[in-house]
Amino acid sequence: MGKEEKCGLCGCFDPPAKGKVKKGKKVQQVGWICCDKCSAWFHLSCARISDSLISHIQCYTFLCENCAIRGSLMPKQANVAPNSDEVTQLKELVQDLSTKLTKLQAELDNVRSTSKKQIDRIQCKVNNEDQLDSKRTAQTALINNIEAKLEIIEAGARMASNCSQSTNCFRLAINKIPFREGENVRGIVEDVLGFLDMKEALSNVSNCFRLRVKPSKWSDRTISPTIAVIFDSRMVRDNVLKQYYDRHKQAKLCRLKHAPALEYRFTINEMLSVQTFRTRNLALRLKQRKVIKSVFVRNDRIAILLPGKERYTPVESSSHLLELTDSTRCEQEDSSVFFDALSANMSTSSRS
Repeated sequence: MGKEEKCGLCGCFDPPAKGKVKKGKKVQQVGWICCDKCSAWFHLSCARISDSLISHIQCYTFLCENCAIRGSLMPKQANVAPNSDEVTQLKELVQDLSTKLTKLQAELDNVRSTSKKQIDRIQCKVNNEDQLDSKRTAQTALINNIEAKLEIIEAGARMASNCSQSTNCFRLAINKIPFREGENVRGIVEDVLGFLDMKEALSNVSNCFRLRVKPSKWSDRTISPTIAVIFDSRMVRDNVLKQYYDRHKQAKLCRLKHAPALEYRFTINEMLSVQTFRTRNLALRLKQRKVIKSVFVRNDRIAILLPGKERYTPVESSSHLLELTDSTRCEQEDSSVFFDALSANMSTSSRS
């Protein structure tokens, strides 16, 4: 410390005296202390350091009020040289902790990847369930729509069947008359009615034509197209049918050998719809096999007489006919053979 150094707190060389100084009293020696940070000097009394700490002042670190919030003494840390064994143990501990940390990090990554896979699987299942629900909803709506349309189609089919039956009540079918190019169909009908002694019924014929024949491997190539005759009233048609059945019963046309060609060939039946025509042919085949006792056709409706029965049973379709015959036949017999008759008579179709 220089001679001109002043205290950083009081700004004087000598510390301020406490109380009144008596004359002739010796002045005590002034104690100074240096800040370990800014190297400024201060009186011990100004720094508020007691006399009991002066002997141990070397064990403390002093910071002035400018270098600290409040000037104070702090004990100095002893510089102790570390032991080599402790350093080795610390290094091993650090290495061990680093290895464990690496393992924990790997396990954490594995858990994250596994959890992500499980979350993806769950999300995929949820998406699949959503898709299945949407498909079920769409299928349910489609089924409901189809059922509604089927009801409409069935209602239309019933109306069409009723219309066909009411229309066929005015029609006749003349079969087994050979087809010739440039023929007069109305003249053929006139000859047939003349043979039946019913030429007056020709005035009630509104239309007559030949039906088209669809080519099929099941159809006979020598078959003649049917002649459809449409009458104005149902009563006239029924009279023609009655006259034909009486004439056929009396003359037995199927047994005549020297009769005229027209008399020997032609047959007259009701004009049937396609479904009734197929059902009738199937019933006739069953009658040949003696599964059915008798077949009755009237106004585009079919009824059969089963063995052991006294009344005729109405038939709605070919499948209904097979169900009725299967109930009286042996269960071991295959009913599929009867579809040959159904396939063999698909060549003729009606034309309005």
